[in-house]
Order: sequence, then C-alpha cells, then structure tokens
Amino acid sequence: MAKIIAITGIDGSGKTTSARNLQASLSAAGYDAEYQHQFDSIFARVVNSFRRPMESTKHNAATEEAQFAKAKGRPARPSTMKKLAAYLMLTLLAIRANKARFSLRDYLVFDRYFYDDFVRLQQRYGVSEGFFRLLEPMVPRPALLANLEADAQTTYHRQVDVDSSFEKYTEKLGLHRAMIAELERMGLNTISIDTGSADKAQVIARIEAALDEGRSE
Repeated sequence: MAKIIAITGIDGSGKTTSARNLQASLSAAGYDAEYQHQFDSIFARVVNSFRRPMESTKHNAATEEAQFAKAKGRPARPSTMKKLAAYLMLTLLAIRANKARFSLRDYLVFDRYFYDDFVRLQQRYGVSEGFFRLLEPMVPRPALLANLEADAQTTYHRQVDVDSSFEKYTEKLGLHRAMIAELERMGLNTISIDTGSADKAQVIARIEAALDEGRSE
C-alpha cells in the first residue's frame, strides 16, 4: 500500500498547487509519487455530473426558500431524499478511498480526501459526525494530513469559483476546523500550515520535514 499524504483545507487555501508541487518534489527526490485528485475517477465524475446541474438549477429556488424560511424564523432544510443520498454518497466515497490500499507506489498525494467530502456533505445536507466516525475506520489513514489555512478573507477571495456567501464560507471553515480537531484527537498525524504567510516553497518544505520525521520514527 502506498503511503498517503492528504492535503486538506478550506477552498482557496492552496490545496491543488501544494499537492502538485509536493508530488513533483517527491518524484525529483527519487520516490515513486502520484498526484490524486479526490474527484479524479469515473465514479466521482458521474456523482459530480449529477450534483452540479442539480445545484445550479436549484440555486434561485433554494435562495428564495432560504429567505422564506428565515422570514418564518427557521433555517431551510434539505429534503429527506437528498439527505439520504448524501449519506449514501459519503459511504461510496469511503469505499472508493480504499483503492489506495492496492497502489504499489511510494506515495499518493491527495488533493482533498474523504475528510473534505464529509465537511461538504455535512454543511449542505447535515450528515452527522456520528456517521463520519462510523465510516472513518474504513478509510486508509494518511501517513500525513497537511491542513492548509489562512485568513478567511484571503482564502475566500482566492477561490476559483466563488459560489457562496462569505457567511456560508465561514460556516464551512468552522466545520472544517472542528473536523481537523477531531482527527487530531483520533491520533492522525496532522500538521497545519498558514499559506497566507508561507510561500509555495516553504509549504512544501514544511510537509517534507514532517514526512522526514515520520520516516525516522
């Protein structure tokens, strides 16, 4: 089984750039390393092909529903069918993550991982932390989980596709931080890097230093 390095973080934190740079650096150092995007699979593309049109067509209606619900003093909630579909989706993503167990490479550098899927589905559909804890043991644990973060205003404006309000973005950031704290309590080897103050080379150096520590233990 390849050692997994999972690059996680809020949208705009620099996951893709850092994951690609890390893979290139490991390869240059003589390791057999492969870049993996969490959604780079036939299964994930099919899931996303259904998810994106559904989200884009429901946007205006959802906004009106949220405003109506707010006016009545209660938050808008996803339908039961959508919530059940989210639980099923997270289960399938947990199963899919197990393909890493069959890789013969030295490292798989993941741009996003199962943990990011949980945060997204928790925010949008209310998937519970209890269900996450039930599935998490099924997923190959990373040798290193690198959490990228920066000032919320900075990362919000760095996003390629800004499709939510800053309020929703900060809500997701709160969920993400809570997830990282939970993973640390569970004993995952986790480091956090401020990409607002560290440049690209410094980010890679921090990750590789953490890997070197793991190799020496």
